[in-house]
Amino acid sequence: MKSIHCSVAAACLGVILTTQTSAQVGPIEPIIIASSKPGKTLAEIPNMSEDFVVPVEVTVAADGSVQDVVVSPSSGNATADETAIKFMREKRFLPAIDEIGHRIEATALGNVEVKSKSRHKVLKANMKPPNSHNEVTRVRKMTCKDFLWEVDRLRGEGASTDVSREIMPWVSLRLYLADKKITPDAEPKYLAKWPQALGDAEKACTAAPATLYLEALAPVLDAQGAG
Repeated sequence: MKSIHCSVAAACLGVILTTQTSAQVGPIEPIIIASSKPGKTLAEIPNMSEDFVVPVEVTVAADGSVQDVVVSPSSGNATADETAIKFMREKRFLPAIDEIGHRIEATALGNVEVKSKSRHKVLKANMKPPNSHNEVTRVRKMTCKDFLWEVDRLRGEGASTDVSREIMPWVSLRLYLADKKITPDAEPKYLAKWPQALGDAEKACTAAPATLYLEALAPVLDAQGAG
């Protein structure tokens, strides 16, 4: 979910969609893009006698760049706070999108784990997932065209290597399981086949872009459950 971004593990709800010409369903909050290489701040992290979790408010511009980072409240250690700010300023995000598909400036909330006591130092951003109710409503309205736009955005701008672990697709799976009243003991069968099922749903959506995404997804998962 990198983060997914917030990944599948916790079943967090909320994420992405829309440009001025392609997608209609919003709003979407900023989404952090996972980096494949350590940044300068990690290489220069000072030694501290304790580990810290630093709350951050990140202002993300309409182009996805970080405009400002505020620590609120302070971790109690000025060096840890400054390290968290520098670390978040290195990040890029998928920008927020409003109800009509415009990229807009918005705030992302989360925290930074600052660990420097051991030889293996750690800086890790954990961003708060978007409002779950809003995301559920958004996914229920999403057409296949919207869905295809969003997964393309996740793979392209977001550099996601496994879209099935991103929040929006994960929300759609949880909605299917809830709507079909799938019992907890039956869920592992769907989870094991989820990446393949999402790929099959993507093919179905490509063939019928005006269809509601959940209506395209349901037959695929029905077949997975029957198999």
